[in-house]
Amino acid sequence: MNAPGMHFSDAPMWPTDAAPIPGVIDGAQAHLHTAFASRDGTLTAGTWRVAAGHFFWDYGVDEWIHIVEGAARIRDCAGDAWRDVAAGSSVFFHKGARAEWIVVQPVLKKWVILDSKVGLARRAVRWLKKLLKGSQV
Repeated sequence: MNAPGMHFSDAPMWPTDAAPIPGVIDGAQAHLHTAFASRDGTLTAGTWRVAAGHFFWDYGVDEWIHIVEGAARIRDCAGDAWRDVAAGSSVFFHKGARAEWIVVQPVLKKWVILDSKVGLARRAVRWLKKLLKGSQV
């Protein structure tokens, strides 16, 4: 049962219907599950699972992750040194970052994404609708 301002879920952290992500990861299968989304779409959260492999990821939004299972090495392509992450590690990726991942052991991560572009666009559409509605009165 959900309240107007809250959403509760007893669903498993990793559902069987997680969608595969095609063609992004060298030699590794990845799956994504979005568990929650804010009403305006600016904030989403879920889980992501990837097999061992190597890939680059461009972050077009701010993203926080928490590693639940597995291990990987991550490098900021701007030149930072490699960092090892494993179960219990958290990382924040700023919008515009590019990271190189080497997944050593299959990883399950929780993620939270903030996409301010979505909220801005939706607010603009609402403002336009109000403006047009007001001009018709």
